[in-house]
Formats: sequence, C-alpha cells, structure tokens
Amino acid sequence: MNIKIFRTELGLTQQELANELGINRISISDYERGKTDTPLFIIKAIEQRFRNKQSKLLAKKNKSLVRDNKILKEKIKFLEKKLTILESNK
Repeated sequence: MNIKIFRTELGLTQQELANELGINRISISDYERGKTDTPLFIIKAIEQRFRNKQSKLLAKKNKSLVRDNKILKEKIKFLEKKLTILESNK
C-alpha cells in the first residue's frame, strides 16, 4: 500500500502524519518509497483518518443539499402564489 496517495488526499505533510502517528518522518518516507513495509497499525490509522474525512465531507454535502432543497421549496411556493394570482386575474 502506498500511503502517499492517502496522505496527500488528507492534505498532510509527511511530518504532520508522522506526528499524528507518533513516529518519525523518515519512517513515513520509507513507507512511501517502499523501502520498508508499512505496518498494519499505520495502515489502520490512516484508513480511520480517511474514513473520518469522508464522513465529514458527506455530512457537509448533505447539509448543503438540505439547504438547497429548502431554498427550492421556497421558490416553488413563491411561483405557485404568482401563478394563482395570474390565474385569478384572467
């Protein structure tokens, strides 16, 4: 597993990831270059961090969709009122 893809997707430097995992930056570099195998606990920690990021993004997107849906409903109500007024003036 090349952890660089996930690290960069999370927006972390090697040093930041190393700090979070409690290891040194050289170890992260070695894992990314395939110099040494990435330990399972590192893979699991990165996976958890990635899942958390995905969850936050989905929650943010859902909140945005709810807001957009509310705006659309308000616009529909407005247009329905206009249409009722126009039809009553015929």
